Amino acid sequence: MDQDNIISDLKGFDWIEPYGHQRWIPTFKGWHQGLQSQVIVRLFFCSAEVMNSMRRSILLEMMADQVVTFHHPGIIRWFKLEKVLLQNARYYCLINEWFTDESLKDWLPHYGPLNEENVVLTAEHVVAGLEHYWSRCHIAHGNLKPENILVDKDGNLKIDKFGLTTLLALSALKGAQGIIGTPAFMAPELSTRRTTPNDLSDIYALGMTMSCLLTGLREPEQNESHMPIRIPVSWEMGEIIRYMTAARPEDRCPSWEAVRAAISSYKQSHAMKSDHNKKTQTINMPICKNHTTEIFEAADIDAIPCGIRISEVSKASTHIIPVVTGKTPRVKVKVSIAESTVKADNKRVVRQTRG
Repeated sequence: MDQDNIISDLKGFDWIEPYGHQRWIPTFKGWHQGLQSQVIVRLFFCSAEVMNSMRRSILLEMMADQVVTFHHPGIIRWFKLEKVLLQNARYYCLINEWFTDESLKDWLPHYGPLNEENVVLTAEHVVAGLEHYWSRCHIAHGNLKPENILVDKDGNLKIDKFGLTTLLALSALKGAQGIIGTPAFMAPELSTRRTTPNDLSDIYALGMTMSCLLTGLREPEQNESHMPIRIPVSWEMGEIIRYMTAARPEDRCPSWEAVRAAISSYKQSHAMKSDHNKKTQTINMPICKNHTTEIFEAADIDAIPCGIRISEVSKASTHIIPVVTGKTPRVKVKVSIAESTVKADNKRVVRQTRG
């Protein structure tokens, strides 16, 4: 695709430029004249077969109408989805609001792991947005991970790329091969193509995202095979994550309502106090091929090894990323779910990597 020619064909913008490094979806940022705001433009290529399919067109239009109608303030807004012809190729053009260029994936290297209180508050924000859509129109996110949770300089949070997995699936050729999503955050049933994204697969992805936030671990690269991660957490937090990331859907937390209930129970029992005086465990997160989870008890948080192992398939080496050294770095955060805001006031955490 010639992005310069595509840009010249996109009309109705004061300015527009390539945005990010989207592998499958050409993405641009610009100022939309009609909306009088900065927006993100995403293009989904469609063959003539897909574009002329009445059923596909109706499903796409219904989905877009539902996402626009049931907008939630904690999720990036969809302005419109329309058919366009660019450089003799057919596309569906999705116009989203622009919020910020930073995500929790970018934020973690500067501030380090979140403490349990902050992870719970972030999870509540995500649950509110995803439950809102699932309960109204049964649309799932399909690719939830730290990279898709945006955070601005003031700490405000919004969920990005909602519905894009469904949009990609509907705009793809019938019988097209491939799995849409990020393997490390993908529920096992999605990787085997036994089902499409739903509330249970999003619950699994949120559990994996929570583990990532607790460790400050970067998202895995495509050429990496992932060994289980040892995470020092309170007993209550370990039970929540294990419940959300059960390999079999029938063993998993069954609904967003159940996730909210588990979080509420955690907050009541934990009382949001320092977890150094509470019983802790280390939880091995299931981001390896067998998707197994194991629990190990620990006398105290300071006794846990300060390392996370990541094995790379392309290299016969193992990297150790220090995460726990003495006491876990804490980030003081207050979140107002109604206003979808997060406030951070900790100092920069310097992370080192040793081979």
